Amino acid sequence: MKYGWWEANPTPSFPSGASCPVSRGRSKTPPTCPSAYFRLPKLSISMVRNRIAPACAGSVRELRNDTFVERIRQADARNDAEYDREIDEYDTGLAQRWNAPEYDDADWSTMRLTDTAQPELRQPGVIWIRGTVRVPREFVGKSGVLNFGTMQDADEIYVNGTLIGQTGYQYPPRIYRIDRLDDTLQITIRLKVHYGTGGLTSGKTHTITVFEPSMDAATSAPLGVIDCDTPSTWRFKRSMFFRMRRQDTFFQYKPAAPYNAVLAPWGNAHVTGFVWYQGESNTYEPRMYGDKLVALAQCWRELFTTPNAPFFAVQLPNLALEPFHDWARLRNEQRRIMTLANTALVTTADVGEDNDLHPTDKLTVAERAATAAMALAHHSGEEPMGPFTWHATLSRDNVIFIHFLYAESGLRIRDGYRAPTIPMIRYAWEECPDLILENRQGLPASPFEIPLVREDEDMA
Repeated sequence: MKYGWWEANPTPSFPSGASCPVSRGRSKTPPTCPSAYFRLPKLSISMVRNRIAPACAGSVRELRNDTFVERIRQADARNDAEYDREIDEYDTGLAQRWNAPEYDDADWSTMRLTDTAQPELRQPGVIWIRGTVRVPREFVGKSGVLNFGTMQDADEIYVNGTLIGQTGYQYPPRIYRIDRLDDTLQITIRLKVHYGTGGLTSGKTHTITVFEPSMDAATSAPLGVIDCDTPSTWRFKRSMFFRMRRQDTFFQYKPAAPYNAVLAPWGNAHVTGFVWYQGESNTYEPRMYGDKLVALAQCWRELFTTPNAPFFAVQLPNLALEPFHDWARLRNEQRRIMTLANTALVTTADVGEDNDLHPTDKLTVAERAATAAMALAHHSGEEPMGPFTWHATLSRDNVIFIHFLYAESGLRIRDGYRAPTIPMIRYAWEECPDLILENRQGLPASPFEIPLVREDEDMA
């Protein structure tokens, strides 16, 4: 298959008893990496059934009861409705119509839209934010699309007293249409903080994109963009404090729920391959994720009776919103999928957004996953993924050799590093890494952590 080195190395060395997964020339069978290089035992399906499944048996039995599940859902819905009703009932801002264009907010505090350090934003309740935007003469009478990014947690946005959109939780970007742009836009945000610190997400820009009224904003070229950050003065005031919102039951986290409810009913269907994009919810505890991912791929292949179906895992993108979660470690755990045959790892740590859990660039992720699918399922002849390393050695003359798959045409690197002693090699080991290594096809190398082993040491 394919390999490359950061140093010229004519012959890769492997631990005793491990076969070399690379060869010169092409093959329809993709390489696999010896598990010895990961220093972890494989987690077989039988281990999952015999050790993990019994611990979950009680929860699984309860979730099989449709009445039990429906009772929980109805209780969640009642709690949500009661919370929303009470917060509307006691909100002074609603009672006094703080969203009205003529409302006098002269005594409110001033802020920038991305200033989340305000003490008023640090407890659950409702904060109102108001600002005035002047529309250039050539855009008056046109339509617009307001894009204010993501917020914590829920919002209602009014323009000149009219509600133009609302979102009930933090992750979707706030993209709302304005039917007609007047010469002055009085914008009011009613921000509901459900859990902790609220506000508009730092680092986002806040704009109104202008279109002809008769044009579809999704397919038409914009006439221009109005900046809502720099020229505008924004004022804010808290209208109420309130209790923290209770978390709904997230059935996707329950044992066997996705498998039994979503996957198993399709067991008789024909599939060509699988794409797995998940991991954000496991960054608080990444240990053993790689073992479970390997077992999941084996289980799916068994369910659909496709023992060699291509399986593609999308590695986590970059994110800097969760300082107490270990995204770098989880990415390294995801590399374990490469211990199975006919697999690929789609690297995305260069196309995410540091301040958004759900980045807007879906196209690059789809293109890279499609590249992997075309290479492994349809034998396109292209590399299915970026450079992947599993092994590094230190020669007797202190030269480090790093062994790569999927770098037959060579590697490109934009920077270098020197150190007196190196016991471990890490690449792109942070929440939001700068990916500087790629193959000639332009696919980035997967972030990794591997031990540095002397040539005469045995990893087996």
